[in-house]
Amino acid sequence: MKVAGGHFTEGPTLRFGTEDERGEEWNTRSNYHPCKVLRPVLLNLSSGVVGRRHPCREDRGQRAMSVAESWSCVMSLLREHAPADHADLPGPATEQMLTAAEERMGVSLHGDLRTWLLRNNLDLPEEDFDDDVMCCGFDGFPDEGSFFLGIRAMERLYANRSTSCGFDPPDQPDYPFWRNEWIPFLSDQDGWRGKFIDVRDGRVGSWFVGEITVTGEYESMAQYFDSVAETLTKIAGGSFPVCRFTEGRLVWS
Repeated sequence: MKVAGGHFTEGPTLRFGTEDERGEEWNTRSNYHPCKVLRPVLLNLSSGVVGRRHPCREDRGQRAMSVAESWSCVMSLLREHAPADHADLPGPATEQMLTAAEERMGVSLHGDLRTWLLRNNLDLPEEDFDDDVMCCGFDGFPDEGSFFLGIRAMERLYANRSTSCGFDPPDQPDYPFWRNEWIPFLSDQDGWRGKFIDVRDGRVGSWFVGEITVTGEYESMAQYFDSVAETLTKIAGGSFPVCRFTEGRLVWS
C-alpha cells in the first residue's frame, strides 16, 4: 500500500447536531473531488461467507467489544484475507511518543485513541512521507479514498484544524465546523474529509470541508472498527462489489 489520495462519491443520509444532541436527519450529497480519478473496477470474490456477520461479532454475543478487541478483529481479517497489506502496516507507538504529541498538541488523547495507537501507529516510514501533501498513509485501507492516520500525521492535521478560541467559526460555538476537542484519526490526502474522536466522550464523528460536521456518527472507536470488520467480511464474501481481495491485497474500484 502506498500514499493515498481522496475522492468523494454520493454519500448516505447522515445524522448530525451539536456535541450534546444528534439533531435532525439530513440528506447529504458529497461532491466528487476534482483532482482525483477512479481506478478500474475489479469485481467479485467468492469465499462462502456471503450474508454472515464477521466472526468476532458472533463470538462476543451481546457484549460490546473494547477498542482493543475490535481492532484485533480488523487485523485478524486483514491478515487472513490480505496478508500482503497486513505485512505493510507498522508496529505500535510508544507511551513516550504519545506523551510528547499530547504536549505539542495541548490536548490529552482519549483512552481509546491511545489504546489503538499503542497497537498500530499507522504513519508511513520517514522515506515515504510526502511533505507536499497534508496527510500520508497506507492506500486502500480502510477504503480507497481515505486512510488511518499515525500519530505524526494526526498531529500535523490537528495543528492545521485547531483554532486559538477552541472552535471554528468563532461565532458559532454550538454548531462548529471544528472543535479543538476533536482529534482526527482518518483522512483523505488533502485533509478535506475524515473521521475524528471527541476526547470528551469518545464518540466518533466525520467532517467534510464546506459541509456541516457530523457528530456522534459512532458511539466509540470500537463501534467504528466493528463496522470496518463488517466491511472486510462482506468483501471476503463477494458481497461488496467495489472491492475484492486479490494476491493478498485489497483492490478497490
